[in-house]
Amino acid sequence: ILGYDLDREAKRLVVNHDEASRVRQIFELYLEHEGLIPTVDAITGRGWRTKSWTTKSGKALGGVRFNKNGLYDLLTNRIYLGKVT
Repeated sequence: ILGYDLDREAKRLVVNHDEASRVRQIFELYLEHEGLIPTVDAITGRGWRTKSWTTKSGKALGGVRFNKNGLYDLLTNRIYLGKVT
């Protein structure tokens, strides 16, 4: 999840401060633009992409451009909304 890294040993999420700042900015952009498509356009203009990571087997995933569905998923994620401890 963007804004967090997985601590595999402790099996918990750890805040990634650089990414967390970007997530806060994405929420601010959404409030400013008041819509998914204009917000996606603003994010794309900044060159921001989704979280990228490497699986245990070494396969690289993520790091793609945001789209309307991906932005909606980010904005409604239970972790960002504080519903997960």
